Amino acid sequence: DAVRAWARLVETLAAATDTEALDAAAARMALELAGAVEAWSFAWDEAGRPQRAPMHVSRGDAAPSTPPTALAIEARLARRPVARPEGSRTLGAAPVRDNACDAGALVVSLPKGADFGVDVAAPLAALAAEVALVRRALEAERRAEEAVQGVLAALTTALELRDGETERHSQRVQGLALDLAESLGVPQGSAEMAALRIGAVLHDIGKLVVPDAVLHKPSAGALDDGEWVAMHAHTGVGARIVRDVPPLRDAAALIEASHERWDGAGYPYGLAGEAIPLGARVFMLADAWDAMTTDRPYRRALPFEEAVAEIHRHSGTQFDPRVVEAFDRVVAGWIRRVGKGDRLAAAA
Repeated sequence: DAVRAWARLVETLAAATDTEALDAAAARMALELAGAVEAWSFAWDEAGRPQRAPMHVSRGDAAPSTPPTALAIEARLARRPVARPEGSRTLGAAPVRDNACDAGALVVSLPKGADFGVDVAAPLAALAAEVALVRRALEAERRAEEAVQGVLAALTTALELRDGETERHSQRVQGLALDLAESLGVPQGSAEMAALRIGAVLHDIGKLVVPDAVLHKPSAGALDDGEWVAMHAHTGVGARIVRDVPPLRDAAALIEASHERWDGAGYPYGLAGEAIPLGARVFMLADAWDAMTTDRPYRRALPFEEAVAEIHRHSGTQFDPRVVEAFDRVVAGWIRRVGKGDRLAAAA
């Protein structure tokens, strides 16, 4: 029973999605594990500064006490569990240490007459060790996400310098693509959704190597055969760019297939149907929708109803019919939100 209880405890900690949720869970668990009246979870940054006010929980209607910061610091300096009397109760604390760095402390206030003996101190120290492990993983995820966002910003800025519309286009395509994926049941937080989020922003990154004379032609119909070859190469180039960046490489297959068509008439490989990654099928529709509903130097945007009809007309040829059905659900949501207002504004 004790092993199963501890396994549930670890599972609960591991489910925390950020350090604030982790600290809240740790305080609740410390309260139960120690049979305490109150519990606090302190969190410090690498310089030893508080990250936030300590998370506090109490049993029943107990009025919250002043956070025992001094005891938390004492445990941090001692690097082991410590205790001291506080009126009729005993306070106990265990440091949360991560790679020899003081990341915080768990502090409990025990009921009157209870001692902070080894039967309380040892489980609290074990809990603090688990909190440190999960905190390390969350911090690593946060830093990795910051690195990804930094790379994304650098690449999109580079593309923006080539084509002032590309960044805004990518942001709009990403918004619609994520809505479509959610409607199709892709779980939030999944690797597939993460790849889609990145790929939707970077699906045109290969255009960095497309000559300006080709990139800025007023319409696709003005391209000659050689220029079409240069333009078609951008998906493969984009895939190669992101494959060389570990946090981005999961999006490579989606970027490479972002111009494949459901009927097999796309490029670069002529893939058809479900041989095309779902994310790429989503890109295809989101990209086409944005192209149709955005003013260009050489033409005005299509009216909303005409653009929707054009999506339906190409269902089963250019677009996956299932993605078109998801698009209809997303459009219905836009219309519900704005009523008779500007539906294109809702889509932006």
